[in-house]
Amino acid sequence: MLCWSVRVLLVVGLLTAATQESQEQQKEENEVSDKLGAGRGPPQNVTVTPEVTSLNVSWDPPDEPPSYYLAQVDSESYETNQTSVVILDLEPCTYYVITLTSVYDDEEYVTTSTGSTSSPVPPPPLSCWFTDITQTTASLNWQDDDIACMITNHSIIWWWDVLWNDEVGLEETFIALNHINLTNLSPYTNVTAGVAAATDSGYGAPTTCWGLTLQDIPGAPAITTIKLTEHSIYVTWSPPEEANGQILGYSVNIINEIRNITLYTDGMYNNAVIFDVQQNQSYKITVEAATEAGWGLPSDAVTIYTAGNEMLRKS
Repeated sequence: MLCWSVRVLLVVGLLTAATQESQEQQKEENEVSDKLGAGRGPPQNVTVTPEVTSLNVSWDPPDEPPSYYLAQVDSESYETNQTSVVILDLEPCTYYVITLTSVYDDEEYVTTSTGSTSSPVPPPPLSCWFTDITQTTASLNWQDDDIACMITNHSIIWWWDVLWNDEVGLEETFIALNHINLTNLSPYTNVTAGVAAATDSGYGAPTTCWGLTLQDIPGAPAITTIKLTEHSIYVTWSPPEEANGQILGYSVNIINEIRNITLYTDGMYNNAVIFDVQQNQSYKITVEAATEAGWGLPSDAVTIYTAGNEMLRKS
């Protein structure tokens, strides 16, 4: 019985000693860990905020602050006691490697980070112009300024004024290319376009140019009045609804059993008098208009039969 008791006491003593040794070892490890965690080191949690020509760099200090920090980009160095620095005079849209150093009296700790400067709003395109102009289409072209940042898009606004009626309008579209075909235009229309380039920061100011679509042949006039005297016929008409350009003149065409007559008038006038009209004759009358593109469609024909000062009209 005494032997058993001695054995129990021996085991308990050994367990107690092992526990104390383990606790002391854990305490030492914690002290070492605390010393390491509270030690020297490079800047922590570096953040880089871009501007167009600068980078704002900030960081958290190590547990033991250094004598000072050194920030380096390319060949430029910035010494500071703060936890941030603004790196100036950089190129837009450029990738940079930033070296940050914690400088102690007898040693240094280095880390690196990266950042890219942002894009400025681009300048206006250098020029714009129209090519391949037809009666209803035109190709708009432009040249962007040569900048370091990538042009990502273009805003195209074009507005038009049809010169032979009161129609006006405006449209906008977006395109990454340097040209666009404008379609569904009217003949003889003044088209003005504004082209603005864009980077990631937005659209810049526009460059403006203008063009004029070609004239087309006009539509048909409409005969409005026919008056008969003893030896003449007085004809009036209204201009074409689709002038398609500047009306330069009209032709009044008279077809008779004896002779055919064509009278020409200036585009400012919409009436004509046909002389030497014979009695008891039929006259078929049409009117055509002309622009610089040529003669257009004839009006609906009106046929009359003369009998004294009276006439029999047939449309």
